[in-house]
Amino acid sequence: MSMPPAAPTPTPAPTASTMPTMAVIFGITLIAVGVFAYIEPGLFGTGKVLTNNGQIVVNDGMILREPPAAGAVTSLAPAAIGAIILLAGIVSIASPDSRKHAMHAAAMAALLGTIGGLVPVYMRQNDTLEAAVVVGWMMTLCSLFFLALCVNSFILARKEKEAGVVA
Repeated sequence: MSMPPAAPTPTPAPTASTMPTMAVIFGITLIAVGVFAYIEPGLFGTGKVLTNNGQIVVNDGMILREPPAAGAVTSLAPAAIGAIILLAGIVSIASPDSRKHAMHAAAMAALLGTIGGLVPVYMRQNDTLEAAVVVGWMMTLCSLFFLALCVNSFILARKEKEAGVVA
């Protein structure tokens, strides 16, 4: 007679203590996006549509675009938001007593990144061929996802505190 298969072990629910690690990961990701957009924006798309006295320049039925300019300081916006999130993650890992404040700072930076990433998208009418729009969407989506994880973590931390679980 064979033994019945073992019951699958449930995967543990994420806890508030995983958020500093997530902050480091998302911070590094946003820094990488910002640095790559600064050094080589052509990886993300093209530049603006060429115009001549308000007329769009067309050659052989194709709208011409200028190449994206490397070194635009505004392309470092994701890196700035990422640096704040990374710093908050490192502080909360190094000093667990300050985790609450550091993670709230990371959530605020993620909120600013979510809103700030939409600025180039709106200003350029969501022209997804432009590098600035692609980088803006990347910053918005990455920041929004991290912000959602932060809110979930805050809810879990509150539940753990009410249940008397020490994190």
